[in-house]
Parts: sequence; structure tokens; C-alpha cells
Amino acid sequence: MRPLTLAMLLPLAGALPAQQSPDPPARAIVLRPVLNMYAEPTSDSPVVSQALYATTVRAPEWRGAWTRI
Repeated sequence: MRPLTLAMLLPLAGALPAQQSPDPPARAIVLRPVLNMYAEPTSDSPVVSQALYATTVRAPEWRGAWTRI
């Protein structure tokens, strides 16, 4: 299993209109056919879910190559 990397998600934070709210939630688009979501930011932790290609997800926190979604 591969770790979640920046290449797999397309950040959309700058694409949201500024009028929506003072701090719109950070979002990203899944760029792989199936993206595993892990319990912890390591590929050794259990897979808890999966996201499909082109799914928009909230990505409020980034840690290097990992993001919380």
C-alpha cells in the first residue's frame, strides 16, 4: 500500500469563492482510481475506508505527504 501523497490529491482551497465564508474548508479531489484511507498517517496502519476517483474530500490538515480527510 502506498502512502497518500500530494500527487494523489488536487488541493482546491484557492478555487473556492472568498464570499462564501471567512475561512472556507480546505478541499481536494482524489486523482487515483481508488485511494486507501488509513487510520494513521502511515501505510502500516489499517485501511479504514477508500475514496474513488474524482471524489471531492475535505482536507483540513496536511502533514508532509499525508492529509486528514
